Amino acid sequence: MFNRNTASTAEGFILQASKSKKVQTYGENSAGAVSYGDWMPIELSDLNIWVAITTKKMIFKSNEDFECIGISPDKDLKYTNENEWLKIILEQMEK
Repeated sequence: MFNRNTASTAEGFILQASKSKKVQTYGENSAGAVSYGDWMPIELSDLNIWVAITTKKMIFKSNEDFECIGISPDKDLKYTNENEWLKIILEQMEK
């Protein structure tokens, strides 16, 4: 279960877990911040600014682009109240 606030490393986990036939995802598109993952702040004191530098870049075998789009769940619940998501998922698991 994930939503628009799921980002970065959590999205990487979703992509890995989704490879299993045992995994079914629910929710709405994730944040779309998976490609560059972790970042670290660097101070440029001469310019009196901080910048964020990525520490990794993920390369995907497929041509799918998740950046700023997000990962789509198997079962889209974006038009359902988030307070109902768990109930819906548990009902689906019982089938």
